[in-house]
Amino acid sequence: MSDQDGMTVVEHLEELRRRLIVSVLAVAGGTVAGWFLTPRLLPALLRPAREAGIQMISLAPAELFWVYVKVAVLAGLVLAMPVVLYELGAFVWPGLEARERRLVLVLLPTTLALFAAGIAFAYAVMLGFMFQFFVGFRTPGVTPSLSVGHYLSFVINVILPFGFVFQLPVFVALLAVLDLVTAEFLSRNRKYAVLAIFVLAAVLTPPDPISQLVMAVPLLALYEVSVFIARLIRPRRRARRAREA
Repeated sequence: MSDQDGMTVVEHLEELRRRLIVSVLAVAGGTVAGWFLTPRLLPALLRPAREAGIQMISLAPAELFWVYVKVAVLAGLVLAMPVVLYELGAFVWPGLEARERRLVLVLLPTTLALFAAGIAFAYAVMLGFMFQFFVGFRTPGVTPSLSVGHYLSFVINVILPFGFVFQLPVFVALLAVLDLVTAEFLSRNRKYAVLAIFVLAAVLTPPDPISQLVMAVPLLALYEVSVFIARLIRPRRRARRAREA
């Protein structure tokens, strides 16, 4: 049994296994590199707590060790992401049409760039806002201190979602290519999108207007970029269908 690219199912599975092994090795190699980068990365991640005057403590003998491991693994995933995306694209490449291959060549670097932009925005802007808000609650007789492990979990829960939220234009582009969404649909439902964005900002940020606006404005801009992308894709699909007819 074979498909249109001439490979049997067994050959496809073998190729998938090979590319998964390469991806896992890339993550492992990135984690090793991340271990040596951790002494530089960790102080940068601790900066908001240091600027807020919060004392960082370790509650268990191995806590700081596992913090190092977690930072190294996260760094390894980030460093290995280009390899992982390449292996994914290379696996599906033989079965794609010419127009789909062009789309992949555009979307892969765009995905990386938007993910990095989301992480950078969350670290540079949102992390400080949110941390200052939560540590602003003080009670007489209670000395502010924070476990380094709990703090790192807080940092990860803040910055990682932004990396994925910033993928909105890529997601919309895929939906537009598949004819599942159009620019007209997005424009017509803009008011609902704005409402959803502000609700999301209210849930993910401290309850103050400045923090909510700081998060909502980039998301609104990404939504408008998505509408523009969908508007560009639609005429191209119409022209291709006209040629095929």
